[in-house]
Amino acid sequence: MINKTTMISTALCISLLLSSGTQSSGTDKIGIVIECESISKLLDDITAVSETLKLPFQKTKIELVLANMFASPSLAGISSNQPFQACMVIKQIETNPNQAGLQAPGKSFVLVLPLTDNGDNYLKSAGKAYGKSEKVNTITHLSLYAGEKPGSKPDLYIGISSGKAVVGADAANVEFILSSLNNLFTWKAGFAAVSGTIRVGIDIAAVTPPLECTLQQFTAMLKQMPPPAQTPEMSVKTNPAQIMSAEGELLLAIMKQLKTYTLGIGIKKKTIEINTLLAPAQEGQLAALMSNLTPPSEKYLSAMPANAFITSAGNGMNIIDIFVEPYSVMMEKIFSAIGQDSTKAGAQMKELMLSMKGAFSGEYTIGVVPGAIPKDIALVEMIGVKDPAKFRKTILDGIATTSAVYSNLIPGMSMTLGKSRISSGVEVIPYTVSYKPSSNTTPQAAMMTMGLFQNYKAEITFVGNDVIYAMGGGPAIMDMALARLKTGGTRVDTSKIFTSLFPQAPAKMVSVQSFELVKLIKALLATMPNGEQILLLIPDTNSGIAGYSTLKGSDLITTTRIGLDEIAGIKNALPALGMMLMPMIMAANPQAGAAPGGSDARCINNLRMLDAAKEQAALEKGMKNGDNVDPSSIVKYLLRGKMPVCPAGGIYLLNPIGKSPTCSIPSHVLK
Repeated sequence: MINKTTMISTALCISLLLSSGTQSSGTDKIGIVIECESISKLLDDITAVSETLKLPFQKTKIELVLANMFASPSLAGISSNQPFQACMVIKQIETNPNQAGLQAPGKSFVLVLPLTDNGDNYLKSAGKAYGKSEKVNTITHLSLYAGEKPGSKPDLYIGISSGKAVVGADAANVEFILSSLNNLFTWKAGFAAVSGTIRVGIDIAAVTPPLECTLQQFTAMLKQMPPPAQTPEMSVKTNPAQIMSAEGELLLAIMKQLKTYTLGIGIKKKTIEINTLLAPAQEGQLAALMSNLTPPSEKYLSAMPANAFITSAGNGMNIIDIFVEPYSVMMEKIFSAIGQDSTKAGAQMKELMLSMKGAFSGEYTIGVVPGAIPKDIALVEMIGVKDPAKFRKTILDGIATTSAVYSNLIPGMSMTLGKSRISSGVEVIPYTVSYKPSSNTTPQAAMMTMGLFQNYKAEITFVGNDVIYAMGGGPAIMDMALARLKTGGTRVDTSKIFTSLFPQAPAKMVSVQSFELVKLIKALLATMPNGEQILLLIPDTNSGIAGYSTLKGSDLITTTRIGLDEIAGIKNALPALGMMLMPMIMAANPQAGAAPGGSDARCINNLRMLDAAKEQAALEKGMKNGDNVDPSSIVKYLLRGKMPVCPAGGIYLLNPIGKSPTCSIPSHVLK
């Protein structure tokens, strides 16, 4: 089950991306305020990350970019020890949704900079980049002389007030922010509660209208596009405009439950810390639910199988009640947009979703467990429900409905209930999801689903008001979780990651998360063809990802720390993942003139692996284009730790950094 904070944060990120490129006429609003503690702190954080991850960032180049951002060849007149703000002016959009195409992006960013004097020094410094200046109302307009070579942004408007410079490329926006300086911190309380080098405040009420209009414009564009062609594996045509509209309505329903959102990002002791604050609209369902959240049940986290390496526990599952109705409507509309027997399927899915309303008591825990069989992992989920008998019927009806719906939409897919068994005196109900692609299914379509639905086994059981799902891993996983639930168990070892990243975490937490991401990646690799051969190339890490949520009134504050070791481990794993996926890519899209799986294709695959290994060595050792490569320096990045051999007897040349490796056989060319 998706964590509530993740769900809402994702929606907000989407809304920000969609709304940031819109322009209109109408009443201006400050929709987004971005604050940075100081230029020097920002540079220090960027340097810390780049040095830890061995990224080719240079501080001097970053300083130059920042200097250009302030339209000044130096930072004279700006105090680097004071925070500065960037404000995005969100405007109400007035447009005809039947018109195809989006409007041009507007000049919506305005900077608010702290000054060390009355602004004279800053105006002089900024003026050096321009040929002339003139006073326009309350602001100064800097521009190039006629005939001069124009820069990327030749015009700049600056207003000075109360020891601050308001800088932007649009006079109206600069004047608007200048007149609103005293009210700029709509989210002052949020900024105070959220730490980080960079802090962002978003006024949801200001973002929602542009988002709504943008979705209308996308829907209008999609309506004018021809429907996608019918394919063998999908026997119906979809209507993307209807799908976009249905998903947009759900997103807006979520957004309207919130008032503001604040985000902080910073570096602390070799970890990246991310803080978010969700402020719900008062008197709303979300505010009431957040105000009543309590610490998560220790019982569930203790009942997780002892070898679980990812766990998440919280209280707030009943937040789903807010989204059940709009989500059920969305599912009904989406099924009507994708066709076959759509009316019946959509109504069935809507009824199924609505039956879940009011079912959850709030508590939940999830964890990932190494499987009982090789090449298998399991997801275990525990949820508290209010009416177990009703919930049991809903789940079994849901399995039957989902099986019928998806077998119509995706030929070859089926979901079947198995024979119940008894474990620890409790009935356990197994079910299986299978996908058998037909002979005319494209390789790409089969590849997309083979990892998820090749004989996917799951079990569900009900113990009092507790529901346990065990998806994958075999019956032993369910038996272990059941036994631990009935005996009380002990907290799983992943709490070590949490306590290492949060040695002084607060006592009153409403959710707790502890992740070993690299270990999860390794477990997933072990489930894939030849994945075990890649595992040796991925280093272990000593950190992880952990977080918790606390309440301040009805505001939910979530703190997450990601160890830089964990990020470095993922970065180091990328070439290995690429090498593992390359045979699949080669099989689905072989080089012209080479038979799939023939010696040409296998040799080209070897060249790609050599090229990836060279890039990894160059990144870690700081090598530049033209530097020679010692074969012994890249073998640790290669499959099985050995140099590959051309299947047709060709000889490989590594070549210097910046030039692709080559084979002596002319037809074996890496393109």
